[in-house]
Amino acid sequence: MGRAKHITKEERFAIQLGLESGRKISAIAKELNRSKSSISKEIHLNTDPDFGFYCYLRADSLSRERQSQSKVRDYKINKIPKEIIDKLFTEYMGVHELSSDDAAYKLRMEDKYKVSYSSVYRYINRDRFQNGKLYRYLPCKGKRH
Repeated sequence: MGRAKHITKEERFAIQLGLESGRKISAIAKELNRSKSSISKEIHLNTDPDFGFYCYLRADSLSRERQSQSKVRDYKINKIPKEIIDKLFTEYMGVHELSSDDAAYKLRMEDKYKVSYSSVYRYINRDRFQNGKLYRYLPCKGKRH
């Protein structure tokens, strides 16, 4: 089998032709040098319920649509409103003395901003190099153990 990669439009066309001619999934998979599970999954995920059969053009558009919707990335911490950032440091890390990963989790749950703890650390370090005081909110006040 080849290395893992997305199924191309040409491969989808070959899958459609194979299904129309009544070939088994294993034969189609062998012809495309793919695993049976990859072909089966492709057919299952990208058969439009409105059509009721596998169409390579519709399968390609369904796949691309799903890929575009899956791009959920962490927010850039500097794109989050200033008042939310202040809340992160003063309330979560200051008053409640949460670690940066706990504060990032709380921010995700309460304010719906997905920020990684490493982004919080980078933000604090950037602030510290600019003579800021945010490092004081860290559990060990930014000191090495």
